[in-house]
Amino acid sequence: SFEMDAIASCFIGGASAYGGIGTVGGTLIGAMIMGILNNGMSIMGISSNVQQVVKGLVLLGAVAFDVLGKQRMQLDFLGFLRRKGTQQQESIRTEG
Repeated sequence: SFEMDAIASCFIGGASAYGGIGTVGGTLIGAMIMGILNNGMSIMGISSNVQQVVKGLVLLGAVAFDVLGKQRMQLDFLGFLRRKGTQQQESIRTEG
């Protein structure tokens, strides 16, 4: 349970599934969010099995958000390269 909380805290805080990106401040914010989630579910009397499912869904959502963000950024970059290449081809045609 503590392992899942630690991993979820990192991903919620902005660490990348691809590695290399993440901050201590973001991880602390993620840890606070997970702590609030854990305490809130315990106070509400939710069973530990349901708590694990909820925390797993939060972790899955954080990873999915990261992966989809990376894919969108890659698509935007590829689109930029295509537009730049098209502009260069058009300038060559007009000069020649």
